[in-house]
Amino acid sequence: MVEAPSIIFGGPQTICDDDNFPLQFSASNAVTYSWTCNPPFPAFPSTASSINFNGPYQVSVTTTYTVTLYSTTNSGCTSTANYPFTIVNAPPVPVVTPSGPISACGNPSVTLTVSTPFQYVSSIVWYQNFFSNPIAGSNGQTSITVTSTGNYFATVTAAGGACLKFSNMVNVVFSPPPTVTFTVVNENCAIANDGEITAVATGNP
Repeated sequence: MVEAPSIIFGGPQTICDDDNFPLQFSASNAVTYSWTCNPPFPAFPSTASSINFNGPYQVSVTTTYTVTLYSTTNSGCTSTANYPFTIVNAPPVPVVTPSGPISACGNPSVTLTVSTPFQYVSSIVWYQNFFSNPIAGSNGQTSITVTSTGNYFATVTAAGGACLKFSNMVNVVFSPPPTVTFTVVNENCAIANDGEITAVATGNP
């Protein structure tokens, strides 16, 4: 039995439209090639044994394409093979903005908001300091309120699970409230109320 021709695809099956990752299509077990794509896509149609092209791919909406290979084998058998891949319309680059001062003392808080329109997004995750440190309960939240010092940022993933985008980082610095203690170093009281007390105040600035 002669093995039917097949499509060999190089690259992720779901990619972002602003990605430069190369897409590569080639065929096995064939001697003639006829490539088409539905909907139409650059580099198709073709009769070459392989097709290679790079992004960015610039689609206006997320689109699934189906590449079809019509081919013949050495024995003269004809065959058809299909391969689908999806190009995801990337969300805008997310921007995080604070609602107020990000440097203060006492016990303040500030709300951080990511600007990416939610309709473009399948997930939003917030992080403090490191990508390995996601903030619990932040998934899907366009805004979070923070009360501690740290570098905060968000990631946004486009619909379809592709196109992970990183926001800018906002550095929040909240200092603890100052503590003050008084130490009496010179006490001299008189019955006539004309004595003096010298005090020294120390504490965190």
